[in-house]
Amino acid sequence: MLRNFLVLGLLFLLPEILSAGGGAPEGTLTSCGDIRNLSKQEAQQGLPVRVRGVVTFVGKEGGLTVDDGVGVWVNTNLLDIADHNWPSVVVGDFVEIRGRSHKGLYAPIINADSITVLGKQNLPEAKPIKGFGFMLGMNDCQRIQVNGVVEVAEVISGEGSQRELKMLVATEIGRVRFVLTGKTDHSASDLVDCEVSLAGVFMTEQNASGQFIGWIIRSNYAEDLTVNQTAKNDAFEVQQVELNDIMAFSPTGPGLHLKLVHGVVTLSFPGRYFYLQDEIGASLKVNTRRKDFLQRGEIVEASGFFHLDNERAEMFEGDFRKVGGDISVVPLATTATELTSWTGREVF
Repeated sequence: MLRNFLVLGLLFLLPEILSAGGGAPEGTLTSCGDIRNLSKQEAQQGLPVRVRGVVTFVGKEGGLTVDDGVGVWVNTNLLDIADHNWPSVVVGDFVEIRGRSHKGLYAPIINADSITVLGKQNLPEAKPIKGFGFMLGMNDCQRIQVNGVVEVAEVISGEGSQRELKMLVATEIGRVRFVLTGKTDHSASDLVDCEVSLAGVFMTEQNASGQFIGWIIRSNYAEDLTVNQTAKNDAFEVQQVELNDIMAFSPTGPGLHLKLVHGVVTLSFPGRYFYLQDEIGASLKVNTRRKDFLQRGEIVEASGFFHLDNERAEMFEGDFRKVGGDISVVPLATTATELTSWTGREVF
């Protein structure tokens, strides 16, 4: 009877035993938080590491993130595959990683000497993103969650786990890039203008000096992409906005969805952009991938997403259709002095 109680007790404590450092030698870093808190100088000393956590992302060309409540990048390039130190690891594996600290390109990382799969574990809850601007770098290698509207979606073909769904999503903190590697049932064309929730690992982009310059969300887990509201079937059956009201004040905000504008073409550069003007002289640059040539004077409707660029609103990912014949476009009167003194802040 006593033996049975002891066995049950050990089974009950097994998760705690697995999550502990497992009797690591003194001076060994045993948590991902310990590693993230190192200075660059400390991390570069190659301090011994022995951590246990769940794999939250696996890169296509090696490398992964492990999370024990805090996420950190693991460099796997030093592992000896022939020596079985680099097992087949997937998201959700509970692993033990032994290696050395390294300063990394941005935040401290682990140079792995061995990886042992101990079992399975649920992924940590994806948390709302922290910070703004360059402060966003504090999210490096953490599982985060954002909501937004899909502007661009495309599938990069590949076999099985090499297939990628790439998306550009408008959110309240700006446009976010999201890459889902692996199998997904979502059709790229059906995702545009959908409201979605995204979860995944925050990956930092840095310059040669190790300074934060951008970021992307990456995931291998299909459930990290959730469609909350599907898009309308017709991109031209969306809210219409007058050219002089684009991104104007609204107590509820301008909204992230597709918008529709109407005007006369004044200039066209197929595959890049064209300009529209209305009857009162308000105008808009429409950035488009379509290579159809538009004649000056043609009346068109354009559907796309608004963003500020060079201190003025522009439409991006624009689609368009012709709705009227040619009309004459009367140039606005100006002077050389006005043109040379223009700061770009006036209405374009």
